[in-house]
Amino acid sequence: MDTWLVEDDEQIGHPRDPFHRVDARRSSRQVTIRIDGQVVAETRAPVAVVETGMPVRWYVPESDLRDGVLVPSGTTSVCPYKGVAGYEHAVVGGRSHEDVAWHYPEPLLEALPAAGHRSFDGDAVEVEVSP
Repeated sequence: MDTWLVEDDEQIGHPRDPFHRVDARRSSRQVTIRIDGQVVAETRAPVAVVETGMPVRWYVPESDLRDGVLVPSGTTSVCPYKGVAGYEHAVVGGRSHEDVAWHYPEPLLEALPAAGHRSFDGDAVEVEVSP
């Protein structure tokens, strides 16, 4: 089998669960991303992605990232609700942190507000969100 179709639409990843939900919402909350204690992104225009059974993921606009921190890694993953993600390493203080940032170059409908944004996670990553 080369492709999986639901009616005429191609389905990526695994079959969708009708009880699983993804919502991507624009926000004006202050979000600061630190890696090894150093600020690598700060914004007042994040997107909160809320997904059933997962913690809220905060996405930062590309324009609010510090220059020269992210390096493409070649890693990808597929989510049938958000699309195909590309990953990046972060280089901070001469130290590389593998695959700590990701983005959806062509997000599916549910994640469309996250287009042009990056999210971060990892042991050295701190995500601070204002109340």
